[in-house]
Amino acid sequence: MKGRILSLSANSELGKLRAMVLRQAGYDVKWPSSKSETEALLGNERFDILLIGHTISGHSAREFADAFRASNPNGKIIVIMATTYIMVKADKTVRAIDGPEALLEALGELLGSNRSAAPMRPAIGE
Repeated sequence: MKGRILSLSANSELGKLRAMVLRQAGYDVKWPSSKSETEALLGNERFDILLIGHTISGHSAREFADAFRASNPNGKIIVIMATTYIMVKADKTVRAIDGPEALLEALGELLGSNRSAAPMRPAIGE
């Protein structure tokens, strides 16, 4: 596998399609279907990339980004933007209109060739 990705989308069809494209490209993708599932994954698993889709609210994006950084200190964040407004500090941004090619390019730049997930640090308060 090229890397572990936690992919977030509030649009189920878009989220399924994105996960399928990433899996076909060789990535290990988790796509949670609820906030509680996302929180459980962030607390119990480690990822190389947090991918925040443009359908996620700004408040949720910031909350998930903070939790991701706390438990995946070497992980990177990619934000898919529909507008020029960026909701969280990202290592890379991708415009939604640029399609999957732009996302795959950004992943390649951040992960390089085969790389496994960074060691997980316990979440604060656990």
